[in-house]
Amino acid sequence: MFLKKRDISKNIISKVIYMKLIIAILSSFGIIGSGFGYTIGRSTFEVIDSFMKNIMLPIINHLFGKNISKSTIEIGKIKFKIGPVIDSLINFILVLSFIIFILRYVFKDLVEAVIQHQDQYTKKTSDLLQDMSTWKLPL
Repeated sequence: MFLKKRDISKNIISKVIYMKLIIAILSSFGIIGSGFGYTIGRSTFEVIDSFMKNIMLPIINHLFGKNISKSTIEIGKIKFKIGPVIDSLINFILVLSFIIFILRYVFKDLVEAVIQHQDQYTKKTSDLLQDMSTWKLPL
């Protein structure tokens, strides 16, 4: 069965409208930026985790004279493994320090620009979504 030229153009127009709608929704909720942020954050975490396990922990273990990662506390018959908690705490402090350093010194201008223009972006997104609500989508 052959499609008429008018049906083909309606189909193309509806696909374009739906794509614009999807892109507007993804960008207005920050999903695309969140995806990039997650990927970069995960990679940064792996680098810092490796730095901590391979460089920092051997130094800390040498200073204390024992393997901190396997430290335990016994209260009665209960044995608490506090070593992994200490490792995680040190790791968290390193990750947080690294992120603060990057945001404060490397991306300082970018962070300030984002804060200044955040209200304008929110208004533009709101206007776009309000405008899209008036679109008549062919079904």
